[in-house]
Amino acid sequence: MERDRICESCKVELSSDLSNCPLCGKHISQNLPKAEVNKRSYPVYSLKFVQTARWYNMIRALFWLTAAICIVTNLYFKTTPYWFPYVLAGLVLIFHAFIEPIKSSVSSYIKNLIIMSILVSIFLIFVDAYDYYTLKTPFGWSLGIVAPCVMLAGVISTTIISLCSKIYEAELLRGITLIAIISIIYFIVKIVWFKNLATWPSLVLMCVSVGAVVVLEIVKRNKLIKELTKEFHI
Repeated sequence: MERDRICESCKVELSSDLSNCPLCGKHISQNLPKAEVNKRSYPVYSLKFVQTARWYNMIRALFWLTAAICIVTNLYFKTTPYWFPYVLAGLVLIFHAFIEPIKSSVSSYIKNLIIMSILVSIFLIFVDAYDYYTLKTPFGWSLGIVAPCVMLAGVISTTIISLCSKIYEAELLRGITLIAIISIIYFIVKIVWFKNLATWPSLVLMCVSVGAVVVLEIVKRNKLIKELTKEFHI
């Protein structure tokens, strides 16, 4: 690296595409060489996020186009029942489960595990309800078994990560507390209004989620109390 690529004030080595020091603003060189990425310099530039965003936008547009084509096709060639709601539900689930992580960082995806499990459960219940009203199939396979199992997987994964990680624990603690409250409400609704459905999955979900909060209260007591106070104004 040439001497004129080093800021005399800050003593940092600059990337070849900079004419001024990013720290102090001092002008370094007027005759810049062709821009290159130098891994030893500060700061290091990468255009990977631009390419990622471009692919993400292209795939999202493709999903929107597919959804629009399915809706128009099904409305033109009418069927009983309409099949496009299944396609829309599937596209949304696939997009959030496999495409959204392309744009989101690993940390964002980890912090949203609970929200993701709740979202998947809602769409499964929607499909179940749609089948019930259109095909007259028995209602309850999603509300009784599948949705609690999906949320249970989210709780277990989030609990393990929060016990092993110090980086995301604040967000994960809030998520586990949220699903513990939802699981209690879910169980009460199940035994009051849906007595004919299987009760054990929602009971297991409630016990595990509340138990996870208790374990985290013991292991990470100060952090959990702080997050509960902040979130619920205790």
